[in-house]
Order: sequence, then C-alpha cells, then structure tokens
Amino acid sequence: MIFSEFWEEHFQCRYPRSMRTPYNSNYSNECDSKFHLREKIPKFENQLQFVSDSVLAFAHALYDMHSDHCGPNFVGLCEAMKPVKGPELLMYLRKVNFTGKLFEIN
Repeated sequence: MIFSEFWEEHFQCRYPRSMRTPYNSNYSNECDSKFHLREKIPKFENQLQFVSDSVLAFAHALYDMHSDHCGPNFVGLCEAMKPVKGPELLMYLRKVNFTGKLFEIN
C-alpha cells in the first residue's frame, strides 16, 4: 500500500487525480488537504514497533559505519563506502543499541 492508498482508506475518500483502487473504489468524496492524522489517529498493526525498530537500527548502523569510514563531518557517501558491503553493515547492525519509542496499539 502506498501513502495515497493509506490516506484514502483511512479517511474514506478519493485522493485527487488518483486511479480507482480497492482502497478508494467505494468513496466518491475527494480527500481534503485539511485532513490530519492527529484528528483521526489510525489503529496500526502490532508489527509497527518492529518496523520502527528495524528502520532505526539500520539508520544507527549506517550512521556509525559512515562516521568510521568517512569521518564525522563528511557529507555524502565517501569512496570507502561505495558500495556498502553487506557483511560489514551486518557487523555494525549487531553493535546497534538504542531505546525505541513504544507505540500504543488500540
């Protein structure tokens, strides 16, 4: 599901200029730019925490790898990381330690 499909299904509307999909086929009203998730908080699946933690783990691993290979002030991808080597990234992933944000599932 892409973002527009999520938005359509969540707010039961049709995204402007979108094709008919299983997520919007029953909705005739157009999605409004005034819709906000804070007003209608979605019920996320239980796996959301695992997805969030996975993304954070990869971000921390890549950040640490980048700092070691490119230096803390280097912007962009340095030659030492082109291409990123899977086994080496795995080594950095195994060293990651952080406290993830807990999501409340209703």
